[in-house]
Amino acid sequence: MAKKRRNRGARRAVVQVAPRAGGGLALEVNGVVQSVTVGERGPEDAGYWGLMIPPERPARALLLGLGGGTVAALLARVYPGCAIVGIEREAAALAVARLEMGLDEIPGLQVVEADAFAWVAEHARSEPGAYDYIALDLYEGGRLVAGTLGALFLREIAALLAPKGWLAVNLTTTMRLPQQIQRLEGIFALAETRRLWGNVVLLLRHLRETPLSADE
Repeated sequence: MAKKRRNRGARRAVVQVAPRAGGGLALEVNGVVQSVTVGERGPEDAGYWGLMIPPERPARALLLGLGGGTVAALLARVYPGCAIVGIEREAAALAVARLEMGLDEIPGLQVVEADAFAWVAEHARSEPGAYDYIALDLYEGGRLVAGTLGALFLREIAALLAPKGWLAVNLTTTMRLPQQIQRLEGIFALAETRRLWGNVVLLLRHLRETPLSADE
């Protein structure tokens, strides 16, 4: 029997834009900074979002947790011509990002308002190996969304990832970090660890073939 996913019904989010120290804007969701404008900054000056950028040019990128589009904007700048699909479930965040942060002006970006878990489950079988870069950055109120590191979800992501593609995962320094890394290493091969303040960004690649099973 297939495992049931946790019900992730829509919750009302408080979304606002605030000025950043040093210039630019920050998109805050429930008081937590979710995205920032890039401006003239390169990846090295863009906080942890810059650590998410892969070392090789992707042809097609999938961003799970688009927010205000920080990673999308950096990708478009570093790798012009990259086709980007950004998944974000918070309609209010998208509305503010479009109005205040120029989300729709990012070259090559297709914005999809959807729950990342449902979208990935649907497309893992219809688009196997379609993306050579996937960014996993699903947070709610400063906490990793429940189920983000679940085995089924990670296997579905592995199905979407091209054989030589890159997966970037944003985690934070907590007591659970070793366990979280172990979960990821059960399905992916850890290639690089990047740290900035309390953020830990893991760059991973395929470990082995991870076929989806209806029993999981």
